[in-house]
Amino acid sequence: MQETAKLFGVSWDRVRRSVSIAVAGGRARVDLSDVKTIGIDEIACCHKGHPYLTLVYWIALGCRRLLRVGEHRRIQTLAACFDWFGQLRSSQLQVVCSGLWKAYLSVTRKRARTAAQARPLAAAHMAPQPLRAGNPPP
Repeated sequence: MQETAKLFGVSWDRVRRSVSIAVAGGRARVDLSDVKTIGIDEIACCHKGHPYLTLVYWIALGCRRLLRVGEHRRIQTLAACFDWFGQLRSSQLQVVCSGLWKAYLSVTRKRARTAAQARPLAAAHMAPQPLRAGNPPP
């Protein structure tokens, strides 16, 4: 963003605010009605004071789309993602693919009660594999 600010002759804060407005506008218009499978992951980042980001993806055949990025790797972070997603949409999820971190599993069980819990197969993540044989993805 600093390079963009320099290129356009504006402050870094102005670029940051512009990006925030554009992202908020995009989120307001995104159609989430077909989202039935999501993936939850975290990545380490190098921002001081924010060692992790929580990522929520929409997973569909041949498609993986980032839906939300939350600061930190906390229960509250993932709960905020489900708040944004909405109670109705959360209840319609069929599969939630995530690591085995207990906090992710706990929040998912509370917020997407009917969704099958799945875990990623590989480092590429987002290729679900059932956690239990009796609870396979549809």
